[in-house]
Amino acid sequence: MLWIFFLLWTACAECAECPAQDVQMMIQLDRNHQSPCGDAVPWPCDNDVVASFPLQVINQFDLLDENETSAAACNAGRGTAQIKRLNLENGVYTTLCNIPGRCLNACGIHPQTNLMYCNERPGSDNLVRVDCNVSVADLEARQLAGTLGAYVPVNGSLCFLGRLQNTFAANLDLDGNYWLKSNDDDFGNQGGALFRITNATLNTLTPGSTSPFTPPTLRIPGARNNNVVVGRQFLARIADLNAVKFDFGPTLGVGEQEYVVGCWSNLVYVQQVSGVLTNANLITLEMDGVSPGPGGQGNSRASGAQWLFNGSIYCAYNDGTSGVVQVLLNETTLDSTTSGTVKAGQVSSSQGTTSNDGMNCLLADSPFGPITTTTSTTTQGGGRGDPHIHTLGGEHYLLLGQGSFSFWRFSGVDAETLSGNMWKKAPVDIQIYAHYSGHQSWTKGLLLVDQSGHQGYGSRALELTSEDCRWRSKVPGGTSWYMVDEAKLISDGDAMTAFKLVQSESQKMHVEFLMKTQTGWKNIGKLYAACKAGHHINMKMTMFSKEDINRVQGQLGLVHQSEYLIGGGAGLLETDQSRRADQEFLLHKDWVALGGSTGASVYLQETDEDGPAVLKSCSETERAIARELCVKFLGSPEKTLPVRSFEEIMEECVF
Repeated sequence: MLWIFFLLWTACAECAECPAQDVQMMIQLDRNHQSPCGDAVPWPCDNDVVASFPLQVINQFDLLDENETSAAACNAGRGTAQIKRLNLENGVYTTLCNIPGRCLNACGIHPQTNLMYCNERPGSDNLVRVDCNVSVADLEARQLAGTLGAYVPVNGSLCFLGRLQNTFAANLDLDGNYWLKSNDDDFGNQGGALFRITNATLNTLTPGSTSPFTPPTLRIPGARNNNVVVGRQFLARIADLNAVKFDFGPTLGVGEQEYVVGCWSNLVYVQQVSGVLTNANLITLEMDGVSPGPGGQGNSRASGAQWLFNGSIYCAYNDGTSGVVQVLLNETTLDSTTSGTVKAGQVSSSQGTTSNDGMNCLLADSPFGPITTTTSTTTQGGGRGDPHIHTLGGEHYLLLGQGSFSFWRFSGVDAETLSGNMWKKAPVDIQIYAHYSGHQSWTKGLLLVDQSGHQGYGSRALELTSEDCRWRSKVPGGTSWYMVDEAKLISDGDAMTAFKLVQSESQKMHVEFLMKTQTGWKNIGKLYAACKAGHHINMKMTMFSKEDINRVQGQLGLVHQSEYLIGGGAGLLETDQSRRADQEFLLHKDWVALGGSTGASVYLQETDEDGPAVLKSCSETERAIARELCVKFLGSPEKTLPVRSFEEIMEECVF
């Protein structure tokens, strides 16, 4: 029972004085607490893949009838707290861990210990440690393979640590302090009152209990009625919160301070909670760029789950239509000390939820892409094995060339990540080399090389040849290569860029090109490769930003310096198709010197042919036979497809 007296001392240490009745309350401590909890189970924030999961606790209820409330079901042990992960592809939540017989809210993950904390609500209003022993290897493999929806959830357990205020909105900050908001009537017209349980206090709440603490046991130090840090009327609206350190500049004139931030409808409420709070008024920011939370009855304006990934704020709305909205606090315009606007935009869909709360690994990279705005675009470029090149700028030509070419190069921008209190930068330089062989310039090899930052030339590489159509990756810092037959993130531990092989529904892997930004991982583009073993490769590059497209060099770039060799027609095509040699992109280096493998280099040399690349003209009979086959498979042009575009497709098929 020594732990009981230790908890008694901790509680009294924060009080100006402890009345005798409080001492009696602490000594009683609910005599049912005979079995302390087992070993704590941290959430796997040390795994880069799992750490980036946007998590929600969503409570499910077994109601006796339509008149029973969810709170009654939880109090009767007929609720289940389900810890779920958001699928960014479809907005659906997949269950990873169940807590049978309990309901949870006000959750967060400690940034130093990776321990998960929640409030048992509806229920005892106890701070609990949540222990979920998930299979990290299985989660990572399924996430990379796109099969996480088939994951079999585990059952977790709770360790009760002490009484809280009635709260459904809480989170931890980067210093490990647990911030919570209560709308309890004890605080009168203050509306939403903010409390802080310090990191030091959290560390004393051990070993805990397997059953809840009940009155007259005192609340945890920092969560008592006289521990209110600040109270503001409209804080009552927020259903979840984040705590961040930020400097709003000369308009506030208080330097860097800590703020509690919460979304509600199209508003972001920001409350200073450090420094001098005498004149620290609530700041109300209106979102610029998106208007989530359509209004109406109930919680349709609520953002019940909010996340903070490496300094980036995200709000998931409960209505099922507003999705996940990123709030760019560094793009705030203050009109006064209490109002302004903030740049925001949707980054993902999210299914409708209720009785829910968000949490995540605070130091992890964001899994979300950039904000969707009206200036964003999706543009494709590529090359077919029979040398048709479509640039990102809309040009279309036939390649007359053999050898290794610069197909796509992305550079001229810095990747960024937060290192301590400073933004660390590294120049991005990623290339795709294509090798064309034979008199008809068939695409025989692709080499993806990442030369970003100060990693050294060719330290990260992926390779695909038409010899066996299997992706290979170079061992970091070495010269050996290995097969990549499943989805995989190829990145060093502290890398600013990465290749991500993703298994698509067609079971063919595509490659995503990632770079770190101040808002987390950004998807620069996707490379799709269709390979016919023993023959050739077709490839397509998709990009999402006009600004990024303007940085592209190589064959897919917007500007070509070389002249067209020959105009269209000339017995080759019936359209105005042009032909080029692309000498400006021809690289006079061996495949190995570019960063490729020796085995691929040997294969590509064997496929090369002597003499210049030429395009053999077909006889009229051959063309007629080819057109008959193409008509059979292409059919007639769709009504929405321009006739000219259809004819170009037809002529490529005939060719």
